[in-house]
Amino acid sequence: MEEASAGAIFPNEVIVEIVSWLPVKYVMQLRCLNKFFNTLIFNPNFVQMHLNKSTRTNSQQLALICFENEKNHVNPEEDWTSSLITLSIHDLLQNHKFTIFHHSDPYYLLTDRPWLVGSCNGLLCLFENDGVHYLNGTINWIAVRDDININGSVSLTVDQFVILSLDLSTETYTELLLPQRFDKVPRYPPKLVVLMDCLCFCHDFQKIHFVIWQMKDFGVQESWIQLFKISHQDFYIWLDLLPLYLSENGDTLLLANVKHNEAFIYNCRDNKVEKIGIANNIMWPKAKDYVESLVSPH
Repeated sequence: MEEASAGAIFPNEVIVEIVSWLPVKYVMQLRCLNKFFNTLIFNPNFVQMHLNKSTRTNSQQLALICFENEKNHVNPEEDWTSSLITLSIHDLLQNHKFTIFHHSDPYYLLTDRPWLVGSCNGLLCLFENDGVHYLNGTINWIAVRDDININGSVSLTVDQFVILSLDLSTETYTELLLPQRFDKVPRYPPKLVVLMDCLCFCHDFQKIHFVIWQMKDFGVQESWIQLFKISHQDFYIWLDLLPLYLSENGDTLLLANVKHNEAFIYNCRDNKVEKIGIANNIMWPKAKDYVESLVSPH
């Protein structure tokens, strides 16, 4: 009887299918193996296949801006450097009770202190100003009509708030109306975020609740629905919350407390709150979720 072959030979179609399920880090390591993998990784069809599967698996990442004091001085601002670090959301949800420490990679050092606008097909967009959000080829932000005094000496009204949406393909902008039940100016400025590929409007309600509205059909004012109404009693007083991520099943929220620069995991089923412990000096309000991909900006 002939001895069984030591190695199995798989058809190329099977190899491609297997590799398409691997994380980006391991796929890129295959470039050094042979010409076949080096060519495959840059094939547009394979890149799209890998991206489609990444969006269906636990491959969501959280991009964070981290500040470090190289000289351990407290006062000189120039001693602080900023860098981009990433965390697996799946691992973060599993290990949130532990303190996580990340040594920043010099490759991810930032020359300025930008804000993360959003992501598209795994590509992150950084901008110098906050409050801008990317969704389906549009840039969206909250504006205030006739805001002649930003110091608050002149009271704002609900009617002054509006969402501006800039279409990047046509370079035209549209005004989006806010939910009709948003009828009182909140204690903290209302916020705009993107959760589960939908535009969401968030605000404090009577100093006792935090409300999240979701626009199910982008651009249609009648499609606003109240997604969550979270009691401040589940946290503690003086909360200025900002949603960072919503799980696909809608059960778990990652929330940042802008006022104290900290983050929480909120279980929407039992209203349970757990604080995330990370040793780095992270600017949680700047965090954005994204999916790793092989897509290249070139």
